[in-house]
Amino acid sequence: MRRARTLVATLVAIVTAALAGAAPAAADIWWGSLGTQSIGYASADGSTVDRGVIDSAFNPNGVATDGRHVYWTEIGLNTISRMDADGGGMRRYHVRATAPSGIAVAGEHLYWTQASDGAIGRARLDGSEIDPGFIAGAAATRGIAVTRDHIYWGRSGGGVARATINGVGTDASFLPGIANPQALATDGQHLYVSDVGNARIGRAALDGSGYVPAFVNTSAHSLAVDDGHLYWTDQGAAAIGRVRLDGTGVEPLFINGVQSPAGIAAAAARVRTLSLSASGLAFPAPQGLQTFSAPAQVTVTATGNGDVTLGAAHISGTGSADFLLTGDDCSRRVLRSGEACTLSVRFAPVMLGAHSAELSLGSDTGGGTLRIGLAGTAIVPATGAAAGGGSSGGSGGPGASGAGGSGDQTGRQVTRTRCVTNTLTSTPAKKRKRTSGRRKTAAAKRPASATTSAAQRAAAKTKPAQRKKAARRKTVERKRCATVVEPRTH
Repeated sequence: MRRARTLVATLVAIVTAALAGAAPAAADIWWGSLGTQSIGYASADGSTVDRGVIDSAFNPNGVATDGRHVYWTEIGLNTISRMDADGGGMRRYHVRATAPSGIAVAGEHLYWTQASDGAIGRARLDGSEIDPGFIAGAAATRGIAVTRDHIYWGRSGGGVARATINGVGTDASFLPGIANPQALATDGQHLYVSDVGNARIGRAALDGSGYVPAFVNTSAHSLAVDDGHLYWTDQGAAAIGRVRLDGTGVEPLFINGVQSPAGIAAAAARVRTLSLSASGLAFPAPQGLQTFSAPAQVTVTATGNGDVTLGAAHISGTGSADFLLTGDDCSRRVLRSGEACTLSVRFAPVMLGAHSAELSLGSDTGGGTLRIGLAGTAIVPATGAAAGGGSSGGSGGPGASGAGGSGDQTGRQVTRTRCVTNTLTSTPAKKRKRTSGRRKTAAAKRPASATTSAAQRAAAKTKPAQRKKAARRKTVERKRCATVVEPRTH
C-alpha cells in the first residue's frame, strides 16, 4: 500500500498536462457577388473589407470555407472552384459537378446541392472521390448544412430533410412547415433556416426540437456562422447583416454596398487544443531488475478546430534511464482536428527501488509542452531455473545491458535496440562418497613415502573426474531485447 501511495503521489507531482489552446483569433468572412461576379472578403469586425479578392467568379451562388481554403459553386460552368484563404492559389474546376448550387464543408469532405436533379454530391477537400449522387432523389434546394453526424438540406416541396453523415437514413419530414427553406447553417448546437417567403430566419435544436420561426426578422439569401455570430446576405439591401448567436445585437447593414450578394461563408476562430487519454503512466506491478514491462500507451488527440504542430517526444528526469520510448507516431507531426497519435513506453529498470520520469511532447498550442508522468518500482528478479540435467543450480547474476544497435532513421526519430543478458549456470549435485574404515586403517599404517605415492595416485585419478564434472556444468545466456524510439538530434 505504501508503494502504491508513493506512485500516485509521484504522478500527481510530475504530471503537468498543459492542454489549453491559444486565444481565439479573429474569424474571416467571404461572400460571392452576382453583380460583380467576384468573391469578397471582410475581417470579423468589419474593419477590413475587400469586395474583389477574386474578380472572375462566375455566378458564385454558394460559398464555404474550411479555414484553409475558400470554395464556391459556379453553376453555369458546372464546377466548384477553390482558392487559398489568403486569396492566392485559385483553382477553377477543382470539382466538376452538374449545376452545383449550395455548398458546405465538414471534416474532410465537400457537400453540395445540384440544381439539375436535386441530388446531394460529395467529394474530398482535395477534389478527389467525386460522388455526384451521394444522396440521390433528395429534392434539395440550395440550402445545405453539415455537422459531424448529419446532413441537413431544404426540400423543394418545403421543409427540411436530414440524413446521417454517411448519406443514409433520410428523414424527409425532419423539420416540416417551412414553405421556402432556401439557406441553412449550423453552429454545432443549432440549425438556422432562412424562410425566404416569410422574410425571416428560424432556429431549432439539431434534433429538430424547439423551433423558433422568427429568430431574426430579415430576408436572407444565404447564411453562415462563426463562433460568435450568424451572418446573412440580403440582396434587397445590397448588404451583409449579422446577429449574435444569442439573438441580440442585430446589425442589418454590417457590410453594405455589396452588389447582389449571394453565397456567404465564415471561418470560425482557429482554436488549437489537445487531449490525453491518460495524464500519467504508472506501472503498478513491481518489475524485475533489468527486465522489460509490457508497453503502456497514451493517445494524444487534437480536439480544437485548428491544426496542431507537435514537437519531438522524449523522456527526461532522474529516472529517465529506467523508461524506454518504444513507440512514437507523434513526433514532428501535424494533427488536424479529430486526428490522434500514440506514444508507447516500457519500464526497464536498471536499479532497485522506486523510479519516476517525465514524457514530454512539444506543441504549438497555448499550453505548449505536454508533460506526462511516469512511475514504477524495481525489485530483484525471481531466481531462474537451471539449464541442463542434474538438480537445480543457482542462477547467475544479470548481465550488462547489450549495446544499442543502430536502427532505421526517419525524418522524426531514430529506432534502436536495447538488450539485457542474464547468465544461468547449472551445476550437477554432488554425490557423497563413502570410504570404508578398512581403507583408512590401511592408509594410516603405510609409511610416509607410501602414503605420498598413494596421494599422488589419487590426485592423478581425480583430475580426469574433475574435468568430466566441469564438462557437465552448463552456462546458458538468456537475452531479452526491446526496440527503443528516440528523437533525432540532428
